[in-house]
Amino acid sequence: PVSLEGGEHPEYANGALYEAHPAGAAEDGEARYEVVKPPPGVTVKELPGGAEEKVVGGTSYFAYGDTWYQPFYSGSSVVYMVVQPPA
Repeated sequence: PVSLEGGEHPEYANGALYEAHPAGAAEDGEARYEVVKPPPGVTVKELPGGAEEKVVGGTSYFAYGDTWYQPFYSGSSVVYMVVQPPA
């Protein structure tokens, strides 16, 4: 799970963030998952497929649609934080 401010814990898989809707929320009683845009500050271990590298002001970012990610090291691993689009 990905931790967000406020204690939310959506799931992140295959480059997408999913918000769970509990069983019973739908007419058929089944649990549902909805793809949601990750808010700034969320850190993920992998980028969505098709994310493109962009260099703005000498800083490397990755963009996927209108979501921008900035790579950084966490220990010896590279992770990606969702950021506001650079100016």
